[in-house]
Amino acid sequence: MNTHLLSLLLSSFPKDFNEVLKYVKPTIGIKTVEIIQEGEVTSKFGGLPDIPNSFIWPSFQEKSLTFLCQVVLEEIKEYEPSHLLPKTGVLYFFVCTEIKDRFPEQIGEFKVIYEEAEKQSLHKAQLDGELTLTERAISFYQHYTFPSYQDYQMERLSEKGIELEEFLDEYQFEIREMLMGDVDIPNHQILGHPLALQGMVKPWWAVQYSKLPEPLSEKQEMKLYKMGEEFLLLFQFDLESEDQSLQEFLGDGMAYFGIHQNDLKIQDFNKALLVIQNT
Repeated sequence: MNTHLLSLLLSSFPKDFNEVLKYVKPTIGIKTVEIIQEGEVTSKFGGLPDIPNSFIWPSFQEKSLTFLCQVVLEEIKEYEPSHLLPKTGVLYFFVCTEIKDRFPEQIGEFKVIYEEAEKQSLHKAQLDGELTLTERAISFYQHYTFPSYQDYQMERLSEKGIELEEFLDEYQFEIREMLMGDVDIPNHQILGHPLALQGMVKPWWAVQYSKLPEPLSEKQEMKLYKMGEEFLLLFQFDLESEDQSLQEFLGDGMAYFGIHQNDLKIQDFNKALLVIQNT
C-alpha cells in the first residue's frame, strides 16, 4: 500500500491504525486519454467496441443498447492484486437510453458482456443509426477507497469508537493528489468501495438480486442490508464527467455496475446488476 496513505492513517488513528486499515480497499482508478491510434484495441469509453466475430450486440425491446465502455483486462491486471477479475479478454458495458421516466436498472435494460478473445482477433463493430458516445481511450492507476458515509462498515467502526466518517473527504482529496497530482479526475473506478451519492449502493444490488416484491418488510430489509456485503463493484461510471448526451438519459450522477461474489467466481456476467444514483 502507498506509504503516504499509511502515514496519513497512522497520524489520524495512532491507536486504531490496524483496525482502520482493514476498511481501505485497493481500487483501480481510471482516467481518460484523448487519442486512440487508428486500429488500436484498447480500453475506452464510447465510440464502437472492438469485438470478436461471434459477438451479439445486446438489445432491449428490439432497440440496440448504447455502448458505454470496454475494459481490456490485461491492461488492469497489475493493479488488481486480489485476482478477482479474469486476467485476459474484454469486459463490455451497455445501457438502454430509450427509457424516459426512470433509470434503466431492470434486467435487459443494461448488459455486461465478457469475451475471452485475444486482442488480435477483435475488429471494430459496425452499427448505424444508433446513439454513439464520444470515443476516449482510458488508462488506469492504483487507487484506494473507503466505505461511504452511511455504509454498514462505518457503523461497525463507529460502534468501536472510531469516527472515520469525518475524515473521508480529506482522505479522498489527499489520495487523488498524492497518486495523480490532480484532485479533479473523474470518479470512474473498478473494484473497491462504491462512492455512493445517496447513502449506500450494495444493499440496492441485493434488492435487485433477490427479486423480492415491494414493499419489503423490516426483516427483509435487514437481510438484504447484510446481503449487500456479498457484492462487488465491477465498474463505477461518473456520468457527470463524460459525454453530455448520456446525461440527458441517465442524469449527472453515478452508474454502479455490481456483481455477486459467487457469480464473479464463475464469470457469469449475465447476472451483473446496475444501480444509478443522482445528487
